[in-house]
Amino acid sequence: EGRCHPLTLLDDHSRFSLCLAHCPDERRVTVQSQLIAVFERYGLPERMTMDNGSPWGDTTGSWTALELWLMRQGIRVGHSRPYHPQTQGKLERFHRSLKAELLQGRWFTHAAQLQEV
Repeated sequence: EGRCHPLTLLDDHSRFSLCLAHCPDERRVTVQSQLIAVFERYGLPERMTMDNGSPWGDTTGSWTALELWLMRQGIRVGHSRPYHPQTQGKLERFHRSLKAELLQGRWFTHAAQLQEV
């Protein structure tokens, strides 16, 4: 029940979807556990570009706990320009297709059903 918070990770070069996971929230602990699974499967990336919303960024200019954790893994972190979704156009296009092809107009009774789709 409730809102879906999809966590999507795309390889910038190949556009391969490394992660498409239903998350019940956008908390650091939730996202970090998904990232650990991705890193164990595919290895650590050299760099990650992320948006500026929770838990990825902080509008005060301070590092978030998630950014600090990523940097401790040796991953360089960067952010898209605020209010410029075209910075991550590939991901925005992926989200548009995801909504149009799989989610729009559908109701799911539980999280497992949503993740399966």
